[in-house]
Amino acid sequence: MRLLIPSAPTRGHRETVGPATSAPAAPRGPHPELAGLPADPPARRGRTPLSLKGQALALLARREHSRQELRQKLLQHARRRLPHDGAGAVPDPFAVTAAADPWGEDTLPAQALTEVLRQEVEEVLDWLEARQYLSDTRFAEVRVHSRAARLGQSRIRQELSRAGVELPDALAQQLRETEFERARAVWQRKFGGHPATSPQDRARQARFLAGRGFAASVVWQVVGARHEEPI
Repeated sequence: MRLLIPSAPTRGHRETVGPATSAPAAPRGPHPELAGLPADPPARRGRTPLSLKGQALALLARREHSRQELRQKLLQHARRRLPHDGAGAVPDPFAVTAAADPWGEDTLPAQALTEVLRQEVEEVLDWLEARQYLSDTRFAEVRVHSRAARLGQSRIRQELSRAGVELPDALAQQLRETEFERARAVWQRKFGGHPATSPQDRARQARFLAGRGFAASVVWQVVGARHEEPI
């Protein structure tokens, strides 16, 4: 059974995942309305930096991001937008000491300024999600599609977790159903489809597949090891 990756949902459309009965279809890239934006914002030395929303749209035009990834990048961008002091340094809003209010008003404690920046970023993220420019589900689909041919389910799940995204149940089921087929394809590319001729060879092949995140039971089937043999 082949892995079927559903295409990205369009606005107002609730995605459904059908049976994995055909070859993987490449998911759509970033939201179509972002296609005309530059992938990398040009250097703006001496100019006003992009707004948070502008920076977010430019980043999403380059590739899909999870909400957690985009939050981290926008917080860094927000810090760069703060006014410089006389020495050319940027005040650190995350410092313990008080920092100047970037809007020219009364001085804010650093903690209060941090919360203002975080709230601003969260509002931009909410705006993007409401318009489907940002989607953790679409991010997961794209990541699974790009990694499924090389990695097992556990490694893919770990990568998504680092980005703050859970592997959707439907995609997890499809990965489980195709785990043996994908592991065997990886094994054939790496070892030329030649069966191991000794326990040492089997152990080496098994460690390689296990390192790619394939389930132990699948690894045993692919390399022909007995279950009592360690990986």
